[in-house]
Amino acid sequence: MTNKDILKAFSGLDADTVIACAPGGAPQRKNRLVLRVVAIAACLALLVSAVVVSTLLLNREDENQPDVPSDVTGPSNEKKKYEMYMSFSAGENSDMNISANENVEFKPAEQKEFNLFSSENKIDIPESVPNSINLKVGEKSYSLNCHSAVTTAIDKSQKFKALGTIVKYRNEEATVEITAATEEIALFLDYEVPRNIDGDFSVDEAKQAAEKLFAQLYGEGFSNDYEYDKSATTNDESEKTHYLYYKRTVWGFETDDYIMIRYNFNGELISLNAYGKGIMEFAEEDLTKEDIEDAVAAVTETFSDTWYIGNSKITLDSEGDYYLMTYLVHADGDKITELRKVYTKIK
Repeated sequence: MTNKDILKAFSGLDADTVIACAPGGAPQRKNRLVLRVVAIAACLALLVSAVVVSTLLLNREDENQPDVPSDVTGPSNEKKKYEMYMSFSAGENSDMNISANENVEFKPAEQKEFNLFSSENKIDIPESVPNSINLKVGEKSYSLNCHSAVTTAIDKSQKFKALGTIVKYRNEEATVEITAATEEIALFLDYEVPRNIDGDFSVDEAKQAAEKLFAQLYGEGFSNDYEYDKSATTNDESEKTHYLYYKRTVWGFETDDYIMIRYNFNGELISLNAYGKGIMEFAEEDLTKEDIEDAVAAVTETFSDTWYIGNSKITLDSEGDYYLMTYLVHADGDKITELRKVYTKIK
């Protein structure tokens, strides 16, 4: 029984009822007024006693319950502050044309390096690198000589530095670029495989061949980290080739950690681009889903009034910080008049 139940039960009793229930029955009329006062006082005393007893009982029931702080502090209502790096890609209007947002600090994208593998710095070939290699890719074998070694922008990041040094091997038939630390193929290109050749090699067959090749090159665990992206796969009738994409997602969000593979219509491997492989290996340890969702919300709040917000994906800068890269579009009918990328630092 709760305090409320006891109070409710006693509230229905009047003084006459209490008097009638008292030992000896109802008193004489001449003493009725005095007894009424006494009865009312008795009711109040009983009520107070009942509340005290019920409180003690409730406290006893709660002895085994976990302690709950009396002063619970809820989540802060203060909005996160974001750095957004703007890139100008197309069109003539260089005005930011952005809604005011006191929680966002805008900076030029040129202050950061986001193209992690497009720029290269040539270095001396490490002594540990062999002068030549024999390599099997799919069903073909290649003998290649070491040509050069380079570092890319990701080499500046302490956490991802192992992905930054690339060793290049070549012969007249093919080029193979290998990540020095992992000894995995970052780029493969076979010059002799014809691009415009008829055949009945389907996309499904290309997918089967690709996944078999990935298991050969990167191990059986590849399929646990990367998934086939059907929406990005293209069937190029003009060049008679299939482009297939495999991507790593982080908490359900797309990333720049992907692999692209290309076959001709005869089922021959033309190329493999795996430069971004591994850059999101630790992302689900470093980021929460809420971190990413908050960054997406910040972009929407900042740009939705004046821009069309396109696709977003998670990427890195050369220092190894995580960003949400988002395409922003202005269009006049079917014509894109302005295209930009904004990089929002996630945390």
